[in-house]
Amino acid sequence: MIRAIIADDEPAVASIIRHFIEKECLPLNIVGLAENGGRALEMIRELKPDLVFIDIQMPIYTGLEIMRQCSDTRYIIITAFESFNYAQEALRLGACDILLKPIDNVQLIEAVSRAIGFRFTVNTLTNQILQYIH
Repeated sequence: MIRAIIADDEPAVASIIRHFIEKECLPLNIVGLAENGGRALEMIRELKPDLVFIDIQMPIYTGLEIMRQCSDTRYIIITAFESFNYAQEALRLGACDILLKPIDNVQLIEAVSRAIGFRFTVNTLTNQILQYIH
């Protein structure tokens, strides 16, 4: 299973992401939820997740500031801002994808596939084998 953290100051967003992950049987284990950038940074350093869903605008640290400090992690940006500057900076910092709020189920699935590097299936064993091979 791919270990993931959701960092967003809106609890509803974290709930939606978690719901889509469970509904679609994505091979992700949510190991942490952070409501601000400070907690997100602590969790990333402590838990060393494979993937982080991160909001750009959060209290304490922005998602971009966190990406600068923890550059060896894969990120999917979650944002309500359709700013080219944000998107450009996120991509320069290595973001795998950028999703606009409200989050669309299909776009989330495609973003996770790109971030983890393979297409997953609804079969857990097959996903584990694909992850091992990858």
